[in-house]
Amino acid sequence: MNADRNRIYGPRNGAQGSGPYGNLAALADTSSRGDGSVRRYTMTKKARNRWLGRYMSDSQTVSPKNFSAQKKAGAGENDGGALREKAGKLLFGFILTVALGLILFITGTVLSRMTLDAVRVEGGSTYTGDELLAASGLSYGDNLILGRIKAGDPKESLPLLEDCSISLDLPGTLVFTVRESVPEVYTEIAGSYYSLSPSLRVIERSDSPETFASAGLVYVSIPRTSSATAGSKLELAGGADSSYISGFLGVLSESGVLPRVSRIFLEEKYGAVITLDGRYRIIFGTPSDARLKLDTALRVISEADDGNAAGYTVDVSDPAMAGVRELESFDPDLRLESVS
Repeated sequence: MNADRNRIYGPRNGAQGSGPYGNLAALADTSSRGDGSVRRYTMTKKARNRWLGRYMSDSQTVSPKNFSAQKKAGAGENDGGALREKAGKLLFGFILTVALGLILFITGTVLSRMTLDAVRVEGGSTYTGDELLAASGLSYGDNLILGRIKAGDPKESLPLLEDCSISLDLPGTLVFTVRESVPEVYTEIAGSYYSLSPSLRVIERSDSPETFASAGLVYVSIPRTSSATAGSKLELAGGADSSYISGFLGVLSESGVLPRVSRIFLEEKYGAVITLDGRYRIIFGTPSDARLKLDTALRVISEADDGNAAGYTVDVSDPAMAGVRELESFDPDLRLESVS
């Protein structure tokens, strides 16, 4: 065991050892007591310097004074590196701030010069660009970007507009894309008459039904209403749902059959009826599946009409069991008519 110790740490009593730690034994001696415990000796300053001197270069003097100086020099180098790193971050932040400031300045300058110089209307409209511009609350010369943000809704004052969107065509053009409401039906409300689009948008008011009848509009009877204002959607009394009316009118309009319709009866939600060509009364029942029921009724009419009857009533409330009966007289303004 002592031989291994001497080989690694060197012999005791300060002799030069051959192990990698040389005279470490002289620096921190140990000896075994009889009871197997280890006694450790404090390393002397001389032994420490001698041991350190073996593993340091000549420039790294092992005196306590030089050792402290080296520690301070290392600390100074670390402080210098930290300062350089901090200065680099500050410089980068300054450059970034200046760059962002320039970008904002240039952007603000460009945007401030984007004034509203022209108006373009797309989609077809009876209203001019100037009328649409005025209805939006804008004027020529306004800032184009801010004007686009604060623009009002032209539909509020231009009743023929069904839909209107506003976009920009830089550098100075405001674009209105419009879809106009087309009046196709009219109705009576409290002694006055109102033309309506199939979506129930109120277009115009008149004191006489002839104003609209002569224009080819079809009369539609509807439930009691609470509001009818030009440019707004018709509202039923009590907040009742009007979607069944607009849905049914939409089917008639899209099918192309509306010009042939004499009158539309929608005052009862589950009793939709129309009169067609002044000779046919078509009973739909509920407005659901209106297109299927309409196609069925037109097919039945083409097969049943031999020209001998004054009119026909076609019941397609159940399309699978459509029925037809001849009438000796026919009044297209009546919702239902008894067979004589």
